[in-house]
Amino acid sequence: RNSFTLLWVFVSGTIFWALILRQIIQIASNVFAHVNYRLPEKLDKYAGLLFITPNLHHVHHHYIKPYTDCNYGDVLSIWDRLFGTWYHGTVVSDNLGLSQNRYNSGSVIRDLWVGTRDCFRELGDSFHKRRWGVDSDLP
Repeated sequence: RNSFTLLWVFVSGTIFWALILRQIIQIASNVFAHVNYRLPEKLDKYAGLLFITPNLHHVHHHYIKPYTDCNYGDVLSIWDRLFGTWYHGTVVSDNLGLSQNRYNSGSVIRDLWVGTRDCFRELGDSFHKRRWGVDSDLP
């Protein structure tokens, strides 16, 4: 993400202080979105139309897959709305984190190994399907 930001600075000619201001706003918004606090529903309803609120973003940290694939936003909620990842509703439980995830074994080395291995397997499968026109999943 930082590489993209630096590339954008060089391409657009953004002044240094504008970049610093953007980073300060992003950091403040990110900290606010991750606080363990829920806004009152009425305030969240209106603030969530433009900004990412803790009520919106906490869903992204749920351990069940459909919820983790939503509300990625950092500052503005419009991006989630544009890309179809916005979700505003009640989550069944407040069980957050990746406790049910196979990449959370408690060993950093093992988790890195399993994640890297699976990534290369998926890349290989994708290449094989494109190269040979295989439509079904590989065994």
